[in-house]
Amino acid sequence: LYLCDGRLDLDDLNDLVGSVLDTDDLSFETLGGLVFHLSGTIPNDGDVFTVENIELTVHTVDNRRVERVLVKVLRKPRGGESE
Repeated sequence: LYLCDGRLDLDDLNDLVGSVLDTDDLSFETLGGLVFHLSGTIPNDGDVFTVENIELTVHTVDNRRVERVLVKVLRKPRGGESE
């Protein structure tokens, strides 16, 4: 569980939590931008979003800006599973 600044670059988020968010075609570059994109509006404290293997909980919104986000890594995707 990580408490991250909304200004955190998404590439840095990928490095931090080992996520695989494809950031090449996005119109935003920060964690706060991702939260705004997922919410479709100004998010509220406590709003929760899931993307890929990450759960994002809005911790602090101040003056329409996402200040802090709790980032929880869900079960990591497993590749090459055989049955």
